[in-house]
Amino acid sequence: MRVDTSEQLKHKRAVQSYAAAGSAEALIAEYSPLVRKIAWRVYSKVSRTHDLDDLIQTGLIALIEARRQYQDRGFAFTTYATTRIRGAMIDQLRRDADVARSAMVTNRRLQATRAKLEQQLMRAPASREMAEALQMTAEAFFAYE
Repeated sequence: MRVDTSEQLKHKRAVQSYAAAGSAEALIAEYSPLVRKIAWRVYSKVSRTHDLDDLIQTGLIALIEARRQYQDRGFAFTTYATTRIRGAMIDQLRRDADVARSAMVTNRRLQATRAKLEQQLMRAPASREMAEALQMTAEAFFAYE
């Protein structure tokens, strides 16, 4: 007769509880608020080119995959699922991106410079002022913009 250690028993119970949770519907019913919360956080940090519902769907699929791959290694399922869900959403956004990352960085730099000048000048900056702030010629600025 084989006797399991307390850690082995804990692991078996965790696996059984997630397996006993039954269908994907039960899992989704329990964790959909978490998926929506993560989707809102990711959605708020990206441009509005993606639909929130698409992010939620990606998150729900990642949740189901996380349940299948979860192994109790000393951290809760929620912690593991949160990481997997957020990662899946970000991966999906990167796959769908029409613009290269370098172009996104360039655009952020342009927007930050424009915002800074608007605060300093208390008006929208002229193209010449933007070019000077970015330390480029007017022609280069127009190509950049």
